[in-house]
Amino acid sequence: MGIRDQVRAGVKQDLQKLKSLGVKNLTVLSGDNQGTVNLVKKELGLTEAHGDMLPEDKSI
Repeated sequence: MGIRDQVRAGVKQDLQKLKSLGVKNLTVLSGDNQGTVNLVKKELGLTEAHGDMLPEDKSI
């Protein structure tokens, strides 16, 4: 059994707008497990998904 948060209302539309403006790479960085992050990637049409990350892993 698994539980995950719902994608916030409006996120899909916001990402579509970014794509229409020419943004080609959309990536999610998350502390959630990789399987969950892969589902979010697929649901939102993202380019990349990186899960199992610690806060310090997300900085550039």
